[in-house]
Amino acid sequence: MRRTLVLLLELVLLAVLAYIVFTKWDAILATFQPPEKGEGSRPIVAEPKGDPAAEQEAAAKLREKKVLVISEPPDKRVTSVNFSGIDVDDEMMRQTAKLYRIVAVNAADCNISDDQLKHLSGLSVLASLVLSNTPITDKGLSHISALKNIEALHLPGTKLTDAGLDNVASIKGLKVLDLSRTAVTDEGLKKLAPLAELRWLLLSETEITDAGLDQLAPMTGLRRLTVNKTKVTPAGIERIKTAIPSLSVDQ
Repeated sequence: MRRTLVLLLELVLLAVLAYIVFTKWDAILATFQPPEKGEGSRPIVAEPKGDPAAEQEAAAKLREKKVLVISEPPDKRVTSVNFSGIDVDDEMMRQTAKLYRIVAVNAADCNISDDQLKHLSGLSVLASLVLSNTPITDKGLSHISALKNIEALHLPGTKLTDAGLDNVASIKGLKVLDLSRTAVTDEGLKKLAPLAELRWLLLSETEITDAGLDQLAPMTGLRRLTVNKTKVTPAGIERIKTAIPSLSVDQ
């Protein structure tokens, strides 16, 4: 009997702990990951305005088309959608535009087009956008340049060139940027200078050389750089690590 009571008490404590973690996760992270010296905390994003009923109707239509839609309690707000591997059409994107509280979109490995990205331009709290292995070009990125709350942008395997980096650089709050397997060059990396918040830059399988790394030297906020399968040499890595002592380089 006593053992049963102990087990019941443990279950109750686990339930309470799970609730605390679920409701206070951001605060827990902040405790263990305080802002670095000279950095401010992430600005509070105002609650976006929209129609909850229209949001729920749009979510239902997307689910009918086998799109993975994630909602969160207590109000069932839609926070993310996953189109990965799906044949995306214009109607899907029009419905996505109604998900005004969405923070993450994964459109990796699908046929999403430049023109369809215009439907994301009004999603003011979008923080993560994955477009890996899609036919997106520089033109398409013009539709997302106004999304100032994006912190993670993944573009590996797209048709991005140096010209598209102008739109990328306008998203000043970026913290993670993946340009792997794109046509960006050493000269193009100079355009990333305005991204003072950038912490992780991925350049794997590009034509980047030591000269490209030299362009990144002023970006002292960088903490991680991935340059696997590039033309970067140990000498170039040594120079960039001297310029940014806190930088970790994956090669």
